Amino acid sequence: MCFGNCAKCLGITLIPLAILSIVANILLFFPGGQKVSNNGHISDEVWFFGGILGSGFLMIFPILLFLGLRDDDCCGCFGNKDCGKRFAMLSSILFAAVGFMGAGYCFIVSIIAITNGPKCLTTEGWTYPFQNGDHLWDSGLWERCIGPADIVQWHLTLFSLLLIISGVQAVLCAIQAINGLIGSICADGKCCSCVGSMCSGNCAKCLGIALIPLAILCILANTLLFFPGGKVASDNGHISDEVWYFGGILGSGVLMIFPALVFLGLKNNDCCGCCGNENCGKRFAMFSSLLFAAIGFVGAGYSFIIAVVGIHKGPKCDTGYGNWTYAFNDGEHLGKPGIWNRCEEPKDIVPWNLTLFSLLLIMSAVQALLCAIQAINGLIGMFCVGCKSGCCGGDGPV
Repeated sequence: MCFGNCAKCLGITLIPLAILSIVANILLFFPGGQKVSNNGHISDEVWFFGGILGSGFLMIFPILLFLGLRDDDCCGCFGNKDCGKRFAMLSSILFAAVGFMGAGYCFIVSIIAITNGPKCLTTEGWTYPFQNGDHLWDSGLWERCIGPADIVQWHLTLFSLLLIISGVQAVLCAIQAINGLIGSICADGKCCSCVGSMCSGNCAKCLGIALIPLAILCILANTLLFFPGGKVASDNGHISDEVWYFGGILGSGVLMIFPALVFLGLKNNDCCGCCGNENCGKRFAMFSSLLFAAIGFVGAGYSFIIAVVGIHKGPKCDTGYGNWTYAFNDGEHLGKPGIWNRCEEPKDIVPWNLTLFSLLLIMSAVQALLCAIQAINGLIGMFCVGCKSGCCGGDGPV
């Protein structure tokens, strides 16, 4: 399948781009190549983790899928190789969309950072000395930054690099989306011939494998939220209420284990069928996967809602004189990083809260999408498995 070769080439190209994005974002934590004494001296846009999260972490999933797509017929119809490749290519469109959104996120953050310029030491203290991108056209204004040395060049170079890389990544993911669409339509072979082994089980296995790392990462993200700003809280009341709802641990974590295990074992599972008829057994195995897919979808949906609420409300923090409360109203902090200083303690609690809840938001959405795909796959598999002797037509008692 030439479409698979194209996808593999795109996956190989995305690998160094993702690594470069992560490295560039990490270097931005060292303004001017120097270690800062206060995290407040780092530009706010760096804490959005555009290169680490958007063009780095989120790019892992499309990369892995694209690399394995050349010989992958795991998501097709019941033994028909070409049909399997149709569905494999179709699944690549979904992961290309995930990569496109990650690259788009990094692209937007980079534009904002380039326009705002770096946070640096001026005669008025640590602040943003430029307005409306005036430093982009007049390098003479750069002297407003007293320190760190060469901070403007450092900031512009690395964010420009992220801008270019994320733009290329978005184009590559868009190409794969088109390639996948054409490949899903143009693959040779008759779809759903309803003969041979159950290839829908292979698709379920692919989805189960994808759910496992997502569940682990969700549990980890929720656990880190119990340490505001990366520090141990002296009082449990200082932790945001939304963290105690265990969206990542319960919804996208524990509840996701059951569908993941069922999906992994579904390929050769005929234990839920009728009276010795293998194909009929596989019908009921696929039907059972619908129920577990629903459980996974509900868990992911719960985590998604909690993440949305957590992002919108912002973190609970010390606003002064030991007053621990929610410092923001109606999500005003999302578009105004300048008001984050309302939170005096813990340090960097706002980017910490936004990053981890955003991570949960994205991963739970992907989990819900994968469970929905398995629900459709299970429904198709339930009807299309070849049952030559008729359902429940095997020997033995009913």
